[in-house]
Amino acid sequence: MNKWLKGFFASFRARKNFGRSYLVDIATVLLIALLFIGFSNVLNTKAYEISNGKTTDEINALILSGNIADQEQFLTGMKNFTFYFIFGSLISLLAVLLIFSMSRKYLWSKLTEKEFKAKKQFWRWTGLNIIISIFLLIYLLFYVIIRFILSYFFTSLAANISDKILSIFSSILILFFLSFCFLIYHAFINRYKILESISVAFSLFKKNLKKTSIIVFFSTIVLVVLSFLLIPVNQHFLYQPTVLLIINLAILLLFLAWFRMYFLESLKLDN
Repeated sequence: MNKWLKGFFASFRARKNFGRSYLVDIATVLLIALLFIGFSNVLNTKAYEISNGKTTDEINALILSGNIADQEQFLTGMKNFTFYFIFGSLISLLAVLLIFSMSRKYLWSKLTEKEFKAKKQFWRWTGLNIIISIFLLIYLLFYVIIRFILSYFFTSLAANISDKILSIFSSILILFFLSFCFLIYHAFINRYKILESISVAFSLFKKNLKKTSIIVFFSTIVLVVLSFLLIPVNQHFLYQPTVLLIINLAILLLFLAWFRMYFLESLKLDN
């Protein structure tokens, strides 16, 4: 345990690629946020064109007025809006996938000191992230079921205590899932074979389950400490949700960059 404590405290020292890792995650989130903000503005513009500034009651009155020309114009506008919504959503999701895949390719190339070539094996990275997304959905289903069961047993506890326990439990599950994802990415950057990389990641995860559990334990402590340190910040910016969101997101990404480096250095995986 002494060795793990030394490794834990050493993880807070300046590390090569830590700053770059943090900036890559910030840039990725920023690009995705700008993409969705732009898409939201397009939808708002189209919705305004349909309503022409009318209230909901005025639109209902227009539909019930019996004026065929106005009704046809409204229905045409709704069809166009539906098209923009469906087509735009698909394009946005694809763009998010491409942005995230390119950022992971660049990040893990730097973390493992591999040569970065934007076009090389890029579509395999995209395919890998699609599979990881499927794993995430399955994991979320498992998480919801377990959380529901635990919340049933914690009903006798005070609400704030129950919420804190469930929050810690959620953090542990998320950190285990992130650990598995890190193993997949590390295996993939060395092989560029999706199924083989996932198989290797499963094997490494099973082999290093004890080490991973210790890493997750210390990392959960860091999250708990951070949550307490953020209480006054959250209270101060309570009525400034945008500022509060930016602060919490920046700290969350900082923790993610630290956890990724701490995990990789603790397991001492070969590049």
